[in-house]
Amino acid sequence: MSATAMVELRPGTTGGRLAVGVAELTGLAPIRRFLDIPHLERMHAAFEAVCRRALSRRDGAFVPHHDGESVVYVAPSVDDAIAIAQELIARDQYNSGLLPVRVGVASGTVLLTQGRCYGPAVDLATLRMAAAPPGTVSAT
Repeated sequence: MSATAMVELRPGTTGGRLAVGVAELTGLAPIRRFLDIPHLERMHAAFEAVCRRALSRRDGAFVPHHDGESVVYVAPSVDDAIAIAQELIARDQYNSGLLPVRVGVASGTVLLTQGRCYGPAVDLATLRMAAAPPGTVSAT
């Protein structure tokens, strides 16, 4: 079953064993107050577009929980999640106008409910992302 199909499970069902990635634009918080809304909208749209392209190449899927600075995604395997992470990091940041990205990846059983992804794998991926320097992926 693909990650996309798993994301579309009925609310409250277990998504099964998946790889979870949490990707974040680094350095946005300190400059956000100096950016106008149209610039922020363009940056968020560009980040989402880059993420969607990377996810589509590896059968990954957005978990519709993102705040503009970070996104959560699932993939069928850790290898796929890391490949997605590497593509996000390697994208041409100079042409996209995006800030550097850092990504945390973990795998485990997840609960998909109300458009969100929960479980120890999500928590661990978030912790790995927070510990990763800009421009890197940290996986466990």
